[in-house]
Amino acid sequence: MKIAKTIICVGVVSGLLMGCGTNNDNNGTKRNNVSPVRYNNDDRNVNVNNKMRVADEAADRVAKLKEVDRANVIVTDNNAYVAVMLTDRSRNELSKTVENKIAKEVRKADKDIDNVYVSMFRLTRISTIE
Repeated sequence: MKIAKTIICVGVVSGLLMGCGTNNDNNGTKRNNVSPVRYNNDDRNVNVNNKMRVADEAADRVAKLKEVDRANVIVTDNNAYVAVMLTDRSRNELSKTVENKIAKEVRKADKDIDNVYVSMFRLTRISTIE
């Protein structure tokens, strides 16, 4: 009986080992009919600068304009993104004249700015309906 148990155990273990030995999947990587893709990440000749900064001096200069109540300026590369809240005198209209004044003040604060993008925050009043 001991010999029969030993032969059965050796047979089962041998079968398991042979089953695992026939797993030819290219060193552990399964392809499933998918070809590998290579991306060209050659950035040697590209100057990438993804840093953003808050331009407080430019924001202060813009906020001093009579048409502007508040301003925030964020700069990345050579671009300035300006968010303004206009005064009541401007009737919440961002005219080209006001945009040009804002761009001029931003460029005075930072000489490296090439493009100025201005957006306006509109505050609408909500009244209670009874």
